[in-house]
Amino acid sequence: MGFTGDSIVIKDDYTFERIENLKMGDAILGPEGPCIITKLSEEYKDKVYNLKTKNFFDYYIDKDTKILISKWFQLFNKDTSKYETYLKPTEYLEVKELAPTALVCLNTLPLLEENTFVNPILYGLLINKASLNKKDEKINVIARNISKYMDLIKRSDENLYVQKKDKIIYINNINYPWINDLDCKEHQRKIDNLLFLARRELIKNFIVTFTKSNTDIYLNEDEFRLYTESKILAIQLFYLYTYIYNKLPILEKVDKKTVEYKKILQSSKKKHFAISMIPEEKILKKVDLFYQEIEKINEIEKRMKIYNIEVLNEKPFYVNNLIVLG
Repeated sequence: MGFTGDSIVIKDDYTFERIENLKMGDAILGPEGPCIITKLSEEYKDKVYNLKTKNFFDYYIDKDTKILISKWFQLFNKDTSKYETYLKPTEYLEVKELAPTALVCLNTLPLLEENTFVNPILYGLLINKASLNKKDEKINVIARNISKYMDLIKRSDENLYVQKKDKIIYINNINYPWINDLDCKEHQRKIDNLLFLARRELIKNFIVTFTKSNTDIYLNEDEFRLYTESKILAIQLFYLYTYIYNKLPILEKVDKKTVEYKKILQSSKKKHFAISMIPEEKILKKVDLFYQEIEKINEIEKRMKIYNIEVLNEKPFYVNNLIVLG
């Protein structure tokens, strides 16, 4: 199997990582549990496939990569005089064998719900909007565009020292394990893997707060659109929303200055990744699998470096929004 180096896998500790940063012996997560990487290789290909599903942005994939799919078919019902739709059993097919009518399968990420997480509400407010100011061995947080949440910030931890000046909030006395997640540029932000190990209610506290504080127009929990500059953070949110709300969000690349999406209008100053939840968009789910429609699958002539991964016992694992057979 093969992907470009910027494709994202999930390691067994629930950190999300680019394929190009993996090493031999790393354990990556799949629906049957962790998979041990036994072989990594790189090669340039002159032809690759460009794949895009209805719920995920497009990316490049090698023709021999086996992904979990299903197919649908129709049969005529004499009793109702109508055609009825049925799903075939799932199977792993190579990308070069896929028809546009195939359905790409993905399950909800299995989380342990065992641990705690310190102040997920504050983390949801800061992870996409705040930065660190390190001076004289002291760490101060500077947060912009969340001044209306000042009272919520104070209530989240009475030991915090919070000040507001114009539209900027300054926070001192934060000694949380996740504080250094803010010590990078916005396009490098990641959600701490400890949140993926936390109890469900703590994850939802983070999700609800993050969603409300990152949308200009928030209609309700399952109707919104938000932006982030970080690709990894966007994919992490894709899996977390699926886990919490039991339905797939829509994850897109956004290049336009203004984006209109049905009832939700919001401006975008830079290139972003957009995550939307729209009630009208119904995604087929059966038992524990979501079935994603393919919007585009084309073989293109484009020379690209492809990273190949092999795992012990050829177990399946997650890449982007796919289940891939190793």
